[in-house]
Amino acid sequence: LYAAFCAGKPRRRHVMRAGGFYYPWVRALPAAAMEELEEEAMQTWSEDALQYHDIDRDRAVSLEELTQSLLQWNVVQHRLKAMRESKQSVSQPKKWLKQVIMEEGAALRQHYCEAGSPCPEAAELAAYGDVLRKDGPRLAQTMRRVMGMFEEEAQDEEELTMVDRETGAASHVSVGNLKRDEL
Repeated sequence: LYAAFCAGKPRRRHVMRAGGFYYPWVRALPAAAMEELEEEAMQTWSEDALQYHDIDRDRAVSLEELTQSLLQWNVVQHRLKAMRESKQSVSQPKKWLKQVIMEEGAALRQHYCEAGSPCPEAAELAAYGDVLRKDGPRLAQTMRRVMGMFEEEAQDEEELTMVDRETGAASHVSVGNLKRDEL
């Protein structure tokens, strides 16, 4: 992966942009530090890509593995988009539940269950929907919890451990504080 995507300045710059490796403070780096950052980013990106796509863990990504993992990624992105749109288009819990059960059931039948066969997972989801539909407060609470997982602010609460390379000293900082420091 490194040789295919990270060799040459145009490819490296593309990976840096697409991978979100350019931070506001990058412009202040001396050229040598920038080269080191780029090299580390390329190593990180190619290792991450290998870990994600190499399903059988043989340290190589076959066309079948790449196809399967890209399909999986796109299904997840489709489901994420549908879930976010459900909140925007429907604010009443019962209508939201109906839309979510329909969308998720279709995703299960199309991408998880064997084509032309019964889909027990979709049936289980529908049964859970029936239970929620009969309990208004529980349905409203479930809707809030599910939609809370898709709110952008939740990422700001994640805590990261930052380690100084020279001293080995570790500190903890939230993503939200890091974002505020960059501004």
